[in-house]
Amino acid sequence: MKLLGANLDAEVSGLEQLPGKVNYFIGNDSKKWRTDVPTYTKVEYEDVYPGVKLLYYGNQGKLEYDFVVSPGADPKTIQIAFEGVDSLRTDDKDDLILRPLPAISACTSLSSTRKLTVSEKKSLPLMC
Repeated sequence: MKLLGANLDAEVSGLEQLPGKVNYFIGNDSKKWRTDVPTYTKVEYEDVYPGVKLLYYGNQGKLEYDFVVSPGADPKTIQIAFEGVDSLRTDDKDDLILRPLPAISACTSLSSTRKLTVSEKKSLPLMC
């Protein structure tokens, strides 16, 4: 999944810090290791498009995301592309099915990803 025309310098921040910390000991170079890294329930990308935030969060072991559109911002600026996909469709559970995919068979819980959550708690359909 790729956001077309998005702000590549969007500010990223963690929201709702969790009590635990994690360590990353990757490779043999201890200078690249990271310890006591905080964890969060959500990650927010500010202004991925003008007036649009992108929130990533886990839900029942699956990654989900919401676009939060500020009042006055244009939701039509949001453009999502899927590489290596010949077709898109939704199934009876409203999950997005992408074909062909070598490792992933479905993007579940699409109900949250197919709507734009506006600050006033209204929803707008997302056209991909």
